[in-house]
Amino acid sequence: MAAIDPADLKFWGNLEVSLKEVCEDITPNERCIKKLYNKLKESESWELAIKSQFGPHSDLFSTLSQLYTSNQTLFFQIFAARIFADKIVDNDLITEKAKKTLVGKNKELLSLELDDSKCLIIPIFFTNQDAIVDLFYENLISKFNIKNFYSSKTPVPKEPKVDADKDLIDKLLKKYDNSKKKRIKRKSHVWWVIEEGNKLKIYFRREKRAATPIKVVSHNEFIKTADSKILIFSDNGRRLDAYLGREPKRTLEIANYLAQQLYDPQIVYEEKIMEYPKPLLEPFISAIKDGNEKIVQLLGIRVRNVPLDGSPIMEIRSSNNEPINKNIVRLEKDHNLLLLSELSALESAIVLIDGLSFNLRFNEEPEKVVITCSNKGYNEEEKQKVEKYFSSLKI
Repeated sequence: MAAIDPADLKFWGNLEVSLKEVCEDITPNERCIKKLYNKLKESESWELAIKSQFGPHSDLFSTLSQLYTSNQTLFFQIFAARIFADKIVDNDLITEKAKKTLVGKNKELLSLELDDSKCLIIPIFFTNQDAIVDLFYENLISKFNIKNFYSSKTPVPKEPKVDADKDLIDKLLKKYDNSKKKRIKRKSHVWWVIEEGNKLKIYFRREKRAATPIKVVSHNEFIKTADSKILIFSDNGRRLDAYLGREPKRTLEIANYLAQQLYDPQIVYEEKIMEYPKPLLEPFISAIKDGNEKIVQLLGIRVRNVPLDGSPIMEIRSSNNEPINKNIVRLEKDHNLLLLSELSALESAIVLIDGLSFNLRFNEEPEKVVITCSNKGYNEEEKQKVEKYFSSLKI
């Protein structure tokens, strides 16, 4: 295998590009150069990018041959950058990063009509390697289903108390874990933190509670696997965009803790779907009481102050994802039990909208109703379905 700087192996390995595999896979002769050449010649833009770094004096193959002979570390960095470029799903991420990163002659590439903007990875890498790391995590974030949360308990946005970096976030996560004396300690590892504009973006992994069995030939091993967490704070802490992983309640608790330490101790995130005047919800309540499936397809309901001894809370859920509207009507007709007498009695409902089930909570205030959802959250597209549904109800 070609001699590669261990730091390069680690750098690209953390970005899911194995330089070791590239080096071992290729016989160290002209075949190695041809393999990279074939990857780069697919687009004229890549040749422009290479020439912007190493001069326009030679053709692409000659440039690569010279690099392979004189500096194999540099050669394999280009190889790794080409592989990495294919992992970026949205080319706009590369273009935007190039606009913020490139300077001097490299910036002139942005004015050219490039047939493959992925080629900008080359000048970005040789200008600022940290920008490549940012690209990796921005691309990673784009693959997750990000949910939106808001803090309603901070009336005036406040500037962050301190500048956040990986070390600070790591210390805060450890402080959070140490404060939970009765919980089993689990490790968190902060991989990436960036402050950009009014956004603070954090990517970390956290050990899962249970060990995962790994079957080897002679015995079973048990290891701790990790779950990805993504937290994006904006509007000085008032908004949180997050991927909470498999423990949404616990991760949201962590997000609250970080926001309280970084921004304001009053911050508590919840998913605020919408607010409506009370009259708008009257058709919704009437449809539930009447069993009207054309207006409401009800999969579950939780009501308070049920007219039984002790005014208990009662919850009814579908066992087969079929609407339970008729069950609500039968409770009143056959058992003389008016399950839902008024809006204030409604605590939550699982409603089928456009084929998707939404677990909605209803919080009555003096003049309006605030609709929120479970800690798992809904993304923007899903929330629009909910908004459209309630907006379609007629007073």
